[in-house]
Parts: sequence; structure tokens; C-alpha cells
Amino acid sequence: MRKRTHFGVGLFLLLVITTGCNVFAARFYNSRGLDYYHKGDYEHALADFNQAIKLAPWLAEAYTNRGLVEDIKGDYDRAIADHDQAIRLKPGLAIAFNNRGMVFLHKADYETAIVDFNESIKLNSNDGLPYSNRALAYYYKGDLDRALMDCDSAIRLDLKLAFAWNNRCLVYNKQGKYDLAIQDCNQAIRLRPGFDEAYINRGLSFWRNGDSAKAIEDFTKVLRESSSEKNRKLAESFLKEVQTSADK
Repeated sequence: MRKRTHFGVGLFLLLVITTGCNVFAARFYNSRGLDYYHKGDYEHALADFNQAIKLAPWLAEAYTNRGLVEDIKGDYDRAIADHDQAIRLKPGLAIAFNNRGMVFLHKADYETAIVDFNESIKLNSNDGLPYSNRALAYYYKGDLDRALMDCDSAIRLDLKLAFAWNNRCLVYNKQGKYDLAIQDCNQAIRLRPGFDEAYINRGLSFWRNGDSAKAIEDFTKVLRESSSEKNRKLAESFLKEVQTSADK
């Protein structure tokens, strides 16, 4: 009996140690995956999130982070499924609602995106990111007043949130307030050097404000230096338009 008891205790301790090691390793892979994601290395990010989920299938953060990569890759159904799973595992995970909202935004389902951003804000009203993202949804719906209000809220909550400055640049640009748009894009670029979208939006503001030379500089920079094929093509398209209009 005593031998069996000792064996049972040893097996229990081994299970505890193994589980603890798996948890530590899963969090390591999840953290490293985020680093890869922010560097634009999506293949390595995806591999790390997969490994984190394999080691700890209950780790909600790993599912929503994997959803970020799938969203970037345009695999919206898988992204939504991963964010859904994260929310099932951890219903109070505000960032999962924000991340799922971004997928719906990319699918042009703005109403559903707004519902998710609202929930993210309800769960964590001190985070500027869902305000900034909800601003984009309102912007694409043509509700510029609400978009501007959300950008202002995001910036008040987080002065270093480059996305919020860039999104407000979009709104000002649409309103024809090009000087204000340029100022906000300048700030977005200061906070996040190499921010393609901010250079593109600033280039558009320069162009619409009558400064074709500076617009060409911004579009050329993205075309030459961006690692994103999508952004390079967009910059090239605008560059051709500016050069064509300048030749007339």
C-alpha cells in the first residue's frame, strides 16, 4: 500500500511539474509570437501561436493572437473562429472583442465591428485602441463626427497611440482640413517611424493641399522602403496619379 501511495504522489508531482513547464513554455511562445507579429514576421508568429495552443489549449490570449495573423493573411473565417474561442475561454478578454471587431471591419461589416468595439470598451474603458478602431468603422460608414469624437477619446487615453493620430488624419483629410491632417500624420510618424499608412495619408493631404512635391516624397518613400506589397502598390498608384496631374 505504501509503495502505491508513494507512486501515486510521485506521479501527481510529475504531472504538476510537467503542467507547470507547459504553462511557462506556452506563455513564452505566445510572447515571442507577438514579437514576431509586431516585426511583420507572420509565419514565425503563426508557428509560435500554434505551439502555445498545443501546449496550453486553454490559453485564450494565444487564440486571439493567432487570429491577428490570420486576419493579416486574409483568412477571416479562421480569424473569427479563433477570436470566438478566445472569448469562450475568457469572456472578459477585452482585446479579443477588439481584435474580432477588426476582422469584421476588414470584411466591411461595420455594424458588427462597432458592436465588438463597444464590448471591448465596456470591458476596458481605459484602452484607447478600441476607440481608435471604432473611429475607423464610423469613418467608413461616413459618420465623420462620431469618428472624430472616438479619435479624440483614443488620443486623450493614450497620447502615444500612433493609430489614433493616423485615423484622425484620415477624418481631417475627408473634411478638407488638410493642415490639421498633416499635423496628425506627422505625430503618427514621430511615434511610429516607418508607419506606411501615415506616410500615404500625409501624402494624400499634401497633394490635396496643393503640395505635389511633398506628396511625391511620401509616396516614393513607401514605394522604396515598405515591406508590404499592398502598401507599395497603393503608394505607386497614388504616385502615378500625382505625377500625371503635375504634367498636365
